[in-house]
Amino acid sequence: MASKWLTLLVVLALVSCGSDSTDETPLPPVTTTTSSSTTTTATDTTAPPTTVVSPTTTVAPDESSITMEDVVAKMQDIIDQNFEASDPPEGITGPSQLECLDTGPVHRGMVFACVLRPQAEPGFLLDPAGVVAYVTDDEGTAAWVAGTDTPDTTEYLWRVYDASPKGLYCRDLVNAEYQSWFNTGDQGPAGYVLALVYWALEGEADRMDEDRNGVPCETVFDPDVVQEVLAGGSF
Repeated sequence: MASKWLTLLVVLALVSCGSDSTDETPLPPVTTTTSSSTTTTATDTTAPPTTVVSPTTTVAPDESSITMEDVVAKMQDIIDQNFEASDPPEGITGPSQLECLDTGPVHRGMVFACVLRPQAEPGFLLDPAGVVAYVTDDEGTAAWVAGTDTPDTTEYLWRVYDASPKGLYCRDLVNAEYQSWFNTGDQGPAGYVLALVYWALEGEADRMDEDRNGVPCETVFDPDVVQEVLAGGSF
């Protein structure tokens, strides 16, 4: 296993450069807080909302011409551009490559998870990173977070959600007392991406978007943070 320094190297070089569950697979800890536990307070057996892409469901509420392939291509372009603008450490041979299992049409409000595989010299061992993304508009723009302890498939993301507290408010997602993968206590861009993902998985709950304008948690996160995230990119 890579050292703590090497894990940080992966996230910075490869990303910035660029439920009660019955499953026995361990759930990931929160990557941006010191807590590594997940407290299960409810079990949700409701079928996933149709605004979420998963490998086993077909989502086409309005015949979007944007596909998952388009979204992934746009994300990869940003990863490539960030890599070109960076000074990657020795051993890194190119930008990480995004691999996603999800397919089909895409529209605003979808969430999904992928894996980000590093490109490095032989023998230079780096762990892949998980990527969790939220589609911010109908043009296929996505905002995402990444890390070695982040879900790397949409199915895995659902298991993390199933093991998380339900019915949280925006204020709860920045309160470190709540033990949830979606709650980092971070009021910056990464925290807002996770708030968007949680809101989508909660069926775009009105309690998190009181003015019903499709932009949740505007009173909890700084307006500049909200606009930065909605413009898309890696955070």
